[in-house]
Amino acid sequence: MRRANVFYNGILAGELTELSLSEYVFRYDDAYFADRKMPAVSLTLPKTQQEYRSEHLFPYFYNLLSEGTNRALQSRLLKIDENDNFGLLLATAGTDTIGAITIRDCLDFSTERILGPGREIFATSEGDVGVPTASEEGMKSSGTEPKRPTGENFKQVLKPAVQ
Repeated sequence: MRRANVFYNGILAGELTELSLSEYVFRYDDAYFADRKMPAVSLTLPKTQQEYRSEHLFPYFYNLLSEGTNRALQSRLLKIDENDNFGLLLATAGTDTIGAITIRDCLDFSTERILGPGREIFATSEGDVGVPTASEEGMKSSGTEPKRPTGENFKQVLKPAVQ
């Protein structure tokens, strides 16, 4: 089983799952499905139901893949079987796709899911990663949270992918 997060303009829209080579599921994220202002990811996957099943990779997602020589080249360079549509989708549809939809492996680090909305991750120049401690957010600290870097150790602030 392989899973991928589906994003609409950087907002988590749902999850695409390959249960087997002949069973695929697309399920809208609860918050995205409930938000009437957010559009369906495709005309073939309207927000009239939350979950869709198919014996083949859904045509909308299949059509995000390259064809012909480009597909063969990507397969060879990425060392992915040319017939592995889901694998190619995970490897190539994370950025620079046509339209508003991007696909990312569920194993990718998602700050929104781990930390919650509006939280930040901090990286130091030494490569250490931390989050604001509970005491910094006005709560009692357990003392186990990573400390927030300050001053010269502060390299950059990474914002959550989903806002």
